[in-house]
Amino acid sequence: MKSKTIYSESFSNGERYFFIDMKRTSKGHLFLKITRSDRSVDGSYNRTSIVIFEEDLEFFITSLSSVFHHTILS
Repeated sequence: MKSKTIYSESFSNGERYFFIDMKRTSKGHLFLKITRSDRSVDGSYNRTSIVIFEEDLEFFITSLSSVFHHTILS
């Protein structure tokens, strides 16, 4: 899937690197891609990503907010 990054944020914590990218597909649809990249002892990286498509973003944000509200923020 060809895509164009619209906006990106990144941060690290030790040997873990996180990337949060809002992208647009070649057909114009938005999606959010969250990637965690862990540096291995041999210097290589193991990457794990989750993609949330435009039609699911509202549900994802609402659910994430609910999890924070009922755990971290209470």
